[in-house]
Amino acid sequence: MYRDNVDAMVAQIDALRRDLSAARADTERAAALERELADKTRELDRLRRRVGELPPRRTSRALLAAGAATAVLGAAYYTFAPPDDEAGRPALRGTPPGNGAAWFARVRARCNPLEVNTLMQHDKPPVASDAAGHGAACWALAGNTAKARELIDALGPGWRPQAAGVVFNVAHPVADAGDDRSAGPMMELVLAYWPENYQAMYHAGMAAYATGDPQLARRRLTDFRAAYHADDGFTRNAREVLRRLDGGAGQNPLERE
Repeated sequence: MYRDNVDAMVAQIDALRRDLSAARADTERAAALERELADKTRELDRLRRRVGELPPRRTSRALLAAGAATAVLGAAYYTFAPPDDEAGRPALRGTPPGNGAAWFARVRARCNPLEVNTLMQHDKPPVASDAAGHGAACWALAGNTAKARELIDALGPGWRPQAAGVVFNVAHPVADAGDDRSAGPMMELVLAYWPENYQAMYHAGMAAYATGDPQLARRRLTDFRAAYHADDGFTRNAREVLRRLDGGAGQNPLERE
């Protein structure tokens, strides 16, 4: 139900943005649309948080391949109106919403170790409410999570979890496709700002196990089991890996996600 509500809210926000663009010359109309857009984006934030509490979707590889672009572009609507930061400054208020996703969709192929530095020098993320999250996602895809953290840390505290949510939206399809090793550092980045994200806990734990970090794997998967209680493949995989980490032989093959 909540996922359907998110889709409906995204469509409403898209329509509001078009109306707002057309109404710029009418100050009163533009102000009313901006207020309505802020209300809708706050509601979208609440709905997305509820979706985050649902069990992970089981998605076929075919659907993942067909929907990867949609999953990335859908992050364009991940815009927020958080509270002022601790110094009372309005965090990123007045910046255009959504432009960061369009930039990211255009440059994603260049978010790799060879090209990312040149990209960020000559084609930086735009000034937009979702730009830092998409810029961080680009750095993280290129393997430079330190630069990604710099972008997120530069935000007001109220914006940091939301920027991490943009990174999660980019990393999650990679992890669900079975590449936890690649997604692991991005999931760790997400958890630094959104520690209650149980899906990030799971994928970070499986990545740590795959890359030979048993201490981190045990911590992440233990936290995942405490936060997530459905008896499904995710839980069974976490239970099996924890048993192996405690010295048990691998008796059960890990299930495909």
